Amino acid sequence: GVPWDTFGTAGKERIVKVHVFGSAAAYESGYQVNAICDKVVELLQDQALSVTGHTLAALRYDQDTDAAAEDVDGIPIMHRVVSFRVHVQET
Repeated sequence: GVPWDTFGTAGKERIVKVHVFGSAAAYESGYQVNAICDKVVELLQDQALSVTGHTLAALRYDQDTDAAAEDVDGIPIMHRVVSFRVHVQET
């Protein structure tokens, strides 16, 4: 994380990453992985999460990117990462 001090209050910015995997063998898998990523954004964007010792200021979608493709037991696997920026202030 990095400092995110505002209005005289100490704070932090953190990056939260959600990893999504899907079989690249099926034609539809690209659509499925994208649909899962979209759902992750829908479920987490602007949610009020509890952070001990801190007040949540913001939980915002930042980006999603393709990660390195993997091969598991001969099956190609798609890997996508959805990133969120989280800002908290100490209480």
